[in-house]
Amino acid sequence: MKITIHVLLFMLLATGAHSENLRSYIKSTDTEKMSNMGLDMHVSDAHGRYLMSSDSRYVIKGEFEIIDRFNGRRVNSMSELRSSKQIVDLELIGIDPLELAAATMGDPEATRGSIVFFNPLSSSMKPILKKIERLQSNGQFVHLVPFPTKGSTMEEINDVICGFQRDPEATLQSLIAGRKDFDHCEVQEKLLRSLLTAALLAQGEMPMAITSSGRLLLGKSATQFDEVVAKESP
Repeated sequence: MKITIHVLLFMLLATGAHSENLRSYIKSTDTEKMSNMGLDMHVSDAHGRYLMSSDSRYVIKGEFEIIDRFNGRRVNSMSELRSSKQIVDLELIGIDPLELAAATMGDPEATRGSIVFFNPLSSSMKPILKKIERLQSNGQFVHLVPFPTKGSTMEEINDVICGFQRDPEATLQSLIAGRKDFDHCEVQEKLLRSLLTAALLAQGEMPMAITSSGRLLLGKSATQFDEVVAKESP
């Protein structure tokens, strides 16, 4: 009798395990990329909230807790995930903007501003250079981080960084005028730190800006960094 009970129990458990349609996990009603490291959040009518690897092979389900370590927040829903992705606390993750920036422009006494990653040699980024030129009158600062993108080499960007270290104002004016040839110098540690930081935060999008309140702006939205900062509380 004892053996029979064990067999029946095993059969019930086995039936329960196979009753779930594992193929249905590909039919989510909402999906959001969590990071550039290959994990996404999904929501479906059949399964509620679950995580799936970006190649759709593995699913994480059941009771789990998501904590965003870049801003110290819990993430319990799709809306909270989307909101959380827009905020980063650089101090919390051990990043000092001054160790990344080639120069700090604008009002040195300002409490509002941003750190801006962009390619100053790209003609499409000239509007950002002109905004930086006007920052003094706006009462903002910007930690300027030259960053290599398609069409520019690391060496060329590195030379721009050296130019900012020698003479920030003259280098800014040269870039606005369209100059692209700067004196060569040794690769700066600031550039290497910037590459690592962008790999961590940019999710493959450039330009990138992070405001003094922690707002993360990627791609086209980063070009409005000054407008976003102007709307933020001091």
